[in-house]
Amino acid sequence: MTAVAEDPAVSRHSETADSCSGVLLLDKPSGITSHDAVDIVRRRFNTRRVGHAGTLDPMASGLLLIMVGRATKIARYLTGLPKTYTATIRFGWMSTTGDAEGELQPDGDVSVLTDKHVASAVAAHHGRLTQVVPAYAAKRSQGQRRYELARAGGALPEMTHQVIIHSIQLTSWNPPDATIRVECSSGTYIRSLAESIGRAVNCGGYVTALRREAIGRWTVGDADTIENLDQSATLHSIDDVLTYPRLVLIDDCESVVAQGQPIRRRYVNSIECDFSDDDIAVLSDPAGRVLAIGRVMVSSTAWSDIDDDATVFRYERVLL
Repeated sequence: MTAVAEDPAVSRHSETADSCSGVLLLDKPSGITSHDAVDIVRRRFNTRRVGHAGTLDPMASGLLLIMVGRATKIARYLTGLPKTYTATIRFGWMSTTGDAEGELQPDGDVSVLTDKHVASAVAAHHGRLTQVVPAYAAKRSQGQRRYELARAGGALPEMTHQVIIHSIQLTSWNPPDATIRVECSSGTYIRSLAESIGRAVNCGGYVTALRREAIGRWTVGDADTIENLDQSATLHSIDDVLTYPRLVLIDDCESVVAQGQPIRRRYVNSIECDFSDDDIAVLSDPAGRVLAIGRVMVSSTAWSDIDDDATVFRYERVLL
């Protein structure tokens, strides 16, 4: 079992393999893949138990959440967090990949565009959108990554999905380039967004620069860089990272959780934050250590009316 840092907020690196776990906030530079970044962290912490939550393209820079040790168990709960990006779109060209790494073809007349025209097109991309998944994307088609099929010249079926643009604005217009800031749901393709904005102004559009500024409540300003990993690297504990509603158990319930036994109402000492039936929540011991993640089976408003023997929690992931 991976040891857990004593500090409930932050743990520090130890040279002993598997002696640390937590989430590293990394400012990934452009020019390396997210997998490259994971390999660097593996070597730094001397463990294979490393993964990331949310791929950044090689061209992109910015915040990457990297899980180390026991924290790899919570990847799915971090991947779905909303993201914030700044991106530069160049109009008048189309790219085979949607970014500067693809083959370019001229498309449209940029000279007719004004800042008001571009700002209006950008603003129109607010709310729920149906996006076309790029050919060069990590999603799977026919059992393979789409980028693998695209590189091999294979036929790619069109794939779409729903995303939500919470906020989008034009921050600068320096023809033929527009810089935008986007707050969006997980899974949003900024390359597809750039192409869609281009179509709205009757010009091609592709991404020349992309930086992820934030994931959920974390910002890139709080992140470590590749260069300073050898000097200092901060791992944020699972207890700090998981901000879901919490059921705090009474003493001596760890074995109940470890064996996946039902969590009865009487095992819960207190609840933190309001929640609805079927919301994600965590179980913690009295000291605040997260033991499991799952779904509550009753709302917080009905909590006082529940029988002491009622089962109140459905497991999804045990972290012991």
